[in-house]
This record gives sequence, C-alpha cells and structure tokens, in this order.
Amino acid sequence: MTSRIVAAVRGGPARVGTAWVLSRHLLVAQAVAFALEHQRETAHAVPWGEARSRRDEMDPRVDVVVVIDDLDTPGAVEDIAGLVRDLPARVVVLTAHPATHVWGGLFDVGVAEVISSTDSLRSLADAVTKVAAGVPLMADADREVLRDCWTQTQAEEEELIKRLSMLSPRERRVLELLANGQRVASIETELGVSQSTVRSQVKSLRRKLGVDSQLGAVAVLHRMRGNASPQYALPGQRCAVD
Repeated sequence: MTSRIVAAVRGGPARVGTAWVLSRHLLVAQAVAFALEHQRETAHAVPWGEARSRRDEMDPRVDVVVVIDDLDTPGAVEDIAGLVRDLPARVVVLTAHPATHVWGGLFDVGVAEVISSTDSLRSLADAVTKVAAGVPLMADADREVLRDCWTQTQAEEEELIKRLSMLSPRERRVLELLANGQRVASIETELGVSQSTVRSQVKSLRRKLGVDSQLGAVAVLHRMRGNASPQYALPGQRCAVD
C-alpha cells in the first residue's frame, strides 16, 4: 500500500501524509485500509492492541489515525482518549453510532473528527484529506452542542450511580431480577419472601432512584450497565433519556 494522501493546505504548499487504520477487529481495519487505497489514499491497518507500542516506530508522515469503533461498549470513549493521548497524529473516529452525546465525549477528549460509517468511502477519503490539512468537518456550534450534551449526560450518570448506591442489598437484588424480566410473583418465590414484601421493596427502590415505575427503575440499571443511553441528535438542544 504505497499511494499517497496529498493534503492541500490553504495558503501553503501541498503536503504528503499517510494514515493508520485501527479497529478492534483487524480484518475490518484491513478492509477499510484497502478500500482507501483504491481511493488514492495511503492507509495502513494496525492492530488496535499494538498501536501504542508501535508509536516509536510510527512513520512521521502518519498525520491521521482512523479509529473504527461502534462506541457501544462501556469505556469506549476512554479507550479512544488513550489513543489520542499516546499517538502523535489527529484521530478520526469512524462509527455507525448516531450523532449523540457520545460524539461529544469524543470531541471532549481531543478527537479531531467523527465520521458516520454510513458515508461513502469517497467521503471518508475526502474527510481524511481534510483532517490532515486541518480543515474542520463539523461546525463549531454543533460540536459545542454535543460536548455540552456529553457533560450533561456525565452529570446525570454520576447522580444515578449515587442513587443506586443508596439501595440496600435486597433492593438491588430485586432490581436486578426485574431487569432480567422476572415478575413480582416469581421474585417472591426466588427470594422466599411474601409478595407484599417484594412490592414494598420495589416501591422503596423506585423512590430512591427517583422514578415512578418499575420500567423506569429497570431503565436506570440498564443505562448504568451500558445497555441503554440517552439519545441525542443534531440539531436538538437537549438530551432526551429513553
């Protein structure tokens, strides 16, 4: 893979660069790198786990790192933040995740751009060239909206963690059983207590979590497990929790 990215910098000469492509699945990185080559862009697939250790041998012409990630696992933003800190190149994230608060988290940790994987390969290649040249792809105002949403979401989740910590061990167990799809009657049998006791515990945990239904309580637990999250999309100005 030896073709070149030629990024024309406004007001200056063209420069030559290359890109690393990272994914948790090497075959995916290789496929995207190969496709970029066909768009006349240099791209080298690098195993995710080796990216940091190979920093010292990184070609100085590498000016963009394309990270492919679905952003659907807890800690995804933190993992990418580590790459931003450790790699001396602009990081671009290619993802199928919609433009929600998570994009704001990526911008907050220093990611240069986030690109939807629904875009064409030509669009991705153009984006890589622009990022290499320092040309922004998203309006500053939209970035700030997403970053503000991330900050709001983080504050909400800290509050939910605090509320979950207020549950007694038995209330936490009841909540976990509800989240697993069990009804009050089956929880009564499993825990060996009366149905009225289970209902009392459900009422107590709902009060502590600040929700008005069992579904709301279950949603809190799913959210903190990373199975659900606030949904947010431009151009809205607020986060809406499902």
